[in-house]
Amino acid sequence: MVKKIYIAVMVIGLVTFALYYFLGGFKEITVNESGPLSFRVIGTYFYGKYDDHQLERNFKQARDMILERGINGELCVVTYQPDTLKENMVSQFIGVALNPGEPLSGDLINKSPKGIAIRTFNSEAGAKVFLDLHPIAKPNPEEVQGKLKEFGNSKNWKDDGYFIELYYQDNTTAVFTLKGN
Repeated sequence: MVKKIYIAVMVIGLVTFALYYFLGGFKEITVNESGPLSFRVIGTYFYGKYDDHQLERNFKQARDMILERGINGELCVVTYQPDTLKENMVSQFIGVALNPGEPLSGDLINKSPKGIAIRTFNSEAGAKVFLDLHPIAKPNPEEVQGKLKEFGNSKNWKDDGYFIELYYQDNTTAVFTLKGN
C-alpha cells in the first residue's frame, strides 16, 4: 500500500513539474534596457486594498473599452509604489494604453465611459521585461518589479516607483519601469 502511494506521489510530482515546464514556468526573467518610452493611458485611478472589488471592476471596465467600445490599444495597469504607500494598499491607474497612432479625438472620448482620465507617462529611457508564459506560470508582480528595480539601481536611475504592465491578447505581458528624472 505504501509503495502505491509513493508511486502515485511521484507520478503527480513529475506531471506537475512537466506541466509547469511546458507552460514556461522555469524561464528566467530577463530585463532589457529600452530607449525613450511614452505611454498614453486612458483609464481610472484606484487607491485601496488589493481585495477591494472596485479594483476588479476597473480592470473589467478597461477590458470592455477594448472589446466592446472599440478603443485601439492594450490593456494596461500602471502601478505606483512610492515609499509612502501603506502596507497592503495599492495605487494603480488601470485602463488602455493607446496605440501610438491613436489620436485623442472626440470620437475616442465619446467611446470612453464617464469618469475616465487620460495620463501620459514619458521617460528618456527605461527597462522592460517580456513575459511569454501561460498566466498560470507567470511570476508574481513583486518578483518582476524587483528585477526591474535591480536593473534601474545598477544604472543609477532614480526610482519613481512606476511600473507599467501591458497585457496583450495572446496572453503575453510586457512590464516596464521608467528612468526617473
